[in-house]
Amino acid sequence: MTEPAARTIYQIPISHYCEKTRWHLDAKGLTYRVKNVVPGWNRILGKWLGVRGTVPILVDHGTAIGDSTEIAHYLERTYPRPSLLPPAELRDHALELAAYFDDRVAPDLRRYAYGSLLAMRKGAATEAMTALYGPRARLLIRALMAPAIERSITSMYRITPETIAASHDTVMEGLARLEREIEGDPGRYLVGDVFSMVDIGVASVLAPLVGAPGTPWEDLDMPDHVRAIRDSARARPAGAWVLRRYRENRGFGR
Repeated sequence: MTEPAARTIYQIPISHYCEKTRWHLDAKGLTYRVKNVVPGWNRILGKWLGVRGTVPILVDHGTAIGDSTEIAHYLERTYPRPSLLPPAELRDHALELAAYFDDRVAPDLRRYAYGSLLAMRKGAATEAMTALYGPRARLLIRALMAPAIERSITSMYRITPETIAASHDTVMEGLARLEREIEGDPGRYLVGDVFSMVDIGVASVLAPLVGAPGTPWEDLDMPDHVRAIRDSARARPAGAWVLRRYRENRGFGR
């Protein structure tokens, strides 16, 4: 088996896209190590490695790949067994579904979560973002960079009361879309009768909302209204589906 040092993920642990890549690697049975990137420095790292300056970035035996979807397809080409590809006849639908959750639901879920943290208290968003860093890195980032990080979050996600409310609605639409896809049955896979990269992607996107056990979001300190939304989501078929994928396919929360 390949030694862990030969394969590295550069990540911000709280990112659901980074969770998506970790899950892909785990599902493939591939060993890896993780290196946490100081928020904002990922752009410098991406430029240095010659890839898109967002995390995750996977370096596999010297080959750098950026973007969680690109990484997923790279892993399928390079390590085809076990396959995580959806059935060929359903692939167009699978790609559309994955793109909907990646490109529409995920940004709005981040906007809603970060907006709620920023409103809770000064520094809460930085605390959440760095919760799984080492103690020294946590201390330095929170002491020296918290105001800059939170200004950047506010600007990047265009956070206002109006955009937070709109993002909440988009996330609820995402839950409804998932429930239509599974026909209300948390036991079903999204595309065909096999577990695929689409299930990984959608479950990873929604894991912060339900606080899936074993994930970076399980014990985050969140405002009461966000906890209420989490409880409501867990009680829905969509939330039950995410928790079931984590329990049965990720091996978390058994």
